[in-house]
Amino acid sequence: MVVSARGLVACIVAAALGCGPPVPPAPPPAAVLTPPQAGPNTPPVVSVSGNVLEGEVTYGASLSLSATCVDREDGARHDVQWSTDGGLLLGEGTTLRFLPEPGRYLILATCRDAARVATTVAATPPFTVVDRWSARDSIPITVTLPFATNRGGRMQPRAPGSSFDGSPRDSLVRGFLTVNVPSGDFRAAGSAQRTPFMRSVRGNVVSADKSRLWLRDIRTADSTQFASALTSAFSLGDEDDVLVFVHGYRTSFEGSVVRAARLAAEIQFEGATILFAWPSDALLASYRSDQRDARDAGRYLAALLRELQSAPHPRRLSIVAHSMGAEVLASGLLALESDGPRNGAADRPHLSLRDVVLVAPDLAASDFVQRVLPALRDRAERVTLYASSADIALWSSWGSNLERRLGLGGRFATVARGIETVEVPYSATDAIGHNPFAAEPFRDDLHRLLVTHLSADRRDLTAVARDDGLTMWRLP
Repeated sequence: MVVSARGLVACIVAAALGCGPPVPPAPPPAAVLTPPQAGPNTPPVVSVSGNVLEGEVTYGASLSLSATCVDREDGARHDVQWSTDGGLLLGEGTTLRFLPEPGRYLILATCRDAARVATTVAATPPFTVVDRWSARDSIPITVTLPFATNRGGRMQPRAPGSSFDGSPRDSLVRGFLTVNVPSGDFRAAGSAQRTPFMRSVRGNVVSADKSRLWLRDIRTADSTQFASALTSAFSLGDEDDVLVFVHGYRTSFEGSVVRAARLAAEIQFEGATILFAWPSDALLASYRSDQRDARDAGRYLAALLRELQSAPHPRRLSIVAHSMGAEVLASGLLALESDGPRNGAADRPHLSLRDVVLVAPDLAASDFVQRVLPALRDRAERVTLYASSADIALWSSWGSNLERRLGLGGRFATVARGIETVEVPYSATDAIGHNPFAAEPFRDDLHRLLVTHLSADRRDLTAVARDDGLTMWRLP
């Protein structure tokens, strides 16, 4: 092989430096990129518009709010939550429609961006919703009516008023009714406020409910459930007074419910109105059998009063007895008086009553004064008797029983120590002078008696001096 002189020189040089394959040139170093410094995530900005409720507002007022949320990084946002300051979630989205129940409120709007950074603003000022109404509002109300009965029959949820008949049973059935009471049954004077047992019906009201009284619902409860439900309801309200209503002769179960629910609404009673329904046949010809059943029912009324008195937190008990319901009350009081060690009642607390009200009582006046009134003086803070000289039903009863009736007024009125006797004029009662509950003067006086707890001399009544030196009163 022939090698040129130049090639020989190159080979010698290569041998001196180390012979090998050619090495490609190294690539240029990679560029070092420094990431830009990230700025802080700006919270979204929230603004709220709509109707504003503030101060004290009446139940039925609604909120309609709209929120706009804009975030610097993410633009417009729709992730909005509406809540109360107590943490109750009301809705999600940019709009809120809300009908608040009675209570105190502060509505908050919260918006979050994509990074879940949130902004919360007050959507309303603080406000309080109260459920208060008067006769001018022309709205119905619902009354929760606890009841106890020794009537026979069986539950009929689709026809609550027909659940119990006129036959007696040897036990107490307890339960709760919900009754729609139309606006026309309210007192014209004053206003009422929601209680655990009474509330207004606003918003989508069936027009017929404004003028129709009907039984919406019925449910029974054993004695433990009954007491527990009452205790729970009382814990939600300001008053723990109990008014027991005892109906009169010729009254069906439904009729007794209607009368008791109307009574609660008419006088705007702030506690619980409890119906005691005894087994009346609801027939004109059943006067004698009703009278017997009324007297037999006294021991069941006594049992109910004992239950109410022995609650963990004893309540102030009052009683309103109408017509033959006075027989039930008298029998019940005498049953309480007969309680003694042999009946296992030695350790029972003394049953105390606040007000006992007898309305047109169909009861022998002499028997009441001699046997019943002493028990009432011992147990009741006050006894009020509403009587009328125009009571045709009691004049008829006098002829049938051959004894003067306690509910007769005028010169036959019963006036005694420990009773405030109030004469009811014919203009303040019904066609036969026996039922004053629908008359405005009677409603107003019963309200002052049972709700504001005023004595007769402070209730705008007219004092009537009698020849025997005693004083009775007269409705205006």
